[in-house]
Amino acid sequence: MSKLKQKVKGALYSQGYTLGYLAKAMDMKSNNLSMMLTSNMKMASALKLNDELYKLTNTTLTLEDFRG
Repeated sequence: MSKLKQKVKGALYSQGYTLGYLAKAMDMKSNNLSMMLTSNMKMASALKLNDELYKLTNTTLTLEDFRG
């Protein structure tokens, strides 16, 4: 599992949410979100992910979270 996916899942689970809930908030399927978290994504997708994660968990992602 990628470092980014681990951080996102950890932040969600600490607030009682799942990846599926985040995917619904981002208007996408949970398997698409899961694939997105383990691949290189466009800046627009990264910003949308960060915005939705912040709304749900008050956690922000940094550039370092998106590296390797």
